[in-house]
Amino acid sequence: MDALLGLPPMAVAGSSVDNSKAALGKRLFFDKRLSADGEVSCGTCHLPEHSFTDAMPRSKGHRGSIGTRNAPSLLNAVHLQTLFWDGRAADLASQARAPFTNPVEHALADESQLVRIVRADDRYAAEFARSYPGSTANVRMETIIDALVTYERTLRAGGSPFDRYFYGKQTKAMSDAAVRGFELFRGRANCTGCHPIAARSSLLTNQEFNVAARGIPRAVNDNLPALAQKVVAATRGDDRRELERLIATDSEVAALGRFLVTLDPADIGKFKTPSLRNVALTAPYMHDGSVATLEEAIELELYSRGTITYPIVLTTTEKKDLLEFLRALSSAPISP
Repeated sequence: MDALLGLPPMAVAGSSVDNSKAALGKRLFFDKRLSADGEVSCGTCHLPEHSFTDAMPRSKGHRGSIGTRNAPSLLNAVHLQTLFWDGRAADLASQARAPFTNPVEHALADESQLVRIVRADDRYAAEFARSYPGSTANVRMETIIDALVTYERTLRAGGSPFDRYFYGKQTKAMSDAAVRGFELFRGRANCTGCHPIAARSSLLTNQEFNVAARGIPRAVNDNLPALAQKVVAATRGDDRRELERLIATDSEVAALGRFLVTLDPADIGKFKTPSLRNVALTAPYMHDGSVATLEEAIELELYSRGTITYPIVLTTTEKKDLLEFLRALSSAPISP
């Protein structure tokens, strides 16, 4: 089976992966010493057994602190145009860098503390010297992030029953119920409006931003001027740590979504359309983890995306078929 069937090629420079750097990045990814309390790693919120999510509504970090957002899967993140629910990271390097100094995640004082921790480990020093030769300062923030990104670029998962059915032309790869659900998905249920399926590959997301299915919380609407002022103040200058702190600690600020990046009032409450690949394995759902099950997510999306002129009404059997199709988007697990 082609584990990458259905995925686009990596649209990054030098798309071949350096195995030694990937192995180094993997070790960094799961190393809890790279945090203030020695209890948090990248893998704390992105567990292989949960398709690189943490199966929690909102992630737990430094000293048990609970953040404001649900941890998105890192599977196929290399293909995404922006990272985080609000799209504030333009690439994997920006995404990998931010959590280390976030007070609710790794909570390090600054990036230099991370570099000191890594440099103090003789094994890391030797591995960085091999992977990044030609410099007396092999361990730098840039090489740490490069190693992490190299590992994250290996987290690609295709080859699902859907991929084998649609792209591999294996007519028996999906159940009859899943095939019916697929026809609903790209037909009457109109799911492909946000989760398109292209002829040769698909990420099952249009990578755009929409208002969350439950809309903007009333408390946020009632407090918009003060929240907007707080965000604008945090985005002045080049230091983004205050904005990162607000997003991680203030649920009303976090609910502003894409506005945190654009400062455009039209983007208040908008969040990135997630990929539906492996969606059956990544509960709970939505940016705040407020939807516990895939069945509930289907109901919510059908209700919120329907209109008076185009109601999306499915029978109980049709909803079950749609659920079976979504389950057919699950790829084989990636070994830790």
